[in-house]
Amino acid sequence: MQVQEEHLSAVVNWLTAQPRAAQLVDKDSSVVSTLEYHLSRYLKDVKRHYVKADKRDPEFVFYDQLKQTMNAYRVKPAIFDLLLALCIAAYLGMMYLAIQ
Repeated sequence: MQVQEEHLSAVVNWLTAQPRAAQLVDKDSSVVSTLEYHLSRYLKDVKRHYVKADKRDPEFVFYDQLKQTMNAYRVKPAIFDLLLALCIAAYLGMMYLAIQ
């Protein structure tokens, strides 16, 4: 069976125009059905598997909302931590010498 490039490019263009966010794709989504149909035309074993993320697994995070608020905070620069570490090391060194 030969792949028709025009048909394939039309399918790819349609797929790129569809939303594929995890919260928008359900079991009966047209995107999933279309992918399954076209893959089954050219492949032997095409099976649909439903995966539900474990609530305890922190690697998978699916957000319910389409818009999320991003918070940015002003933090101290890294040079502050380096200077603080040097001051603590100097203090501990002076205490060590004083005890000796």
